Amino acid sequence: MFFYGGAGFNAVTTKDFDTYSLPVTFEYGGGFRISHVQFRAGSSLYIGDFTDIGRFGRNIKPYHNFTVSLDILF
Repeated sequence: MFFYGGAGFNAVTTKDFDTYSLPVTFEYGGGFRISHVQFRAGSSLYIGDFTDIGRFGRNIKPYHNFTVSLDILF
């Protein structure tokens, strides 16, 4: 079993790369690993933004309310 937490630095842009945002989140969660298979569940809290994201406004959500993943590790 494991737990994690810390700052997340993200980059969000349009497909033309003409507008971008650099939001910061606090990410936390936990999971367990059996051999080469890992199961994780976590969440992110929006902290702030390093840039003015222009025409996007605050409508984008660069964070996840709740995430579940199943990973195969090599």
